[in-house]
Amino acid sequence: MTQMARQEVFSLQPMLLALNNREIVS
Repeated sequence: MTQMARQEVFSLQPMLLALNNREIVS
């Protein structure tokens, strides 16, 4: 994987985690 692709994945992970937490809470 290129470094740019890695950065995109790491920047997306917090968003996905936040969405999962929202679904669990609601």
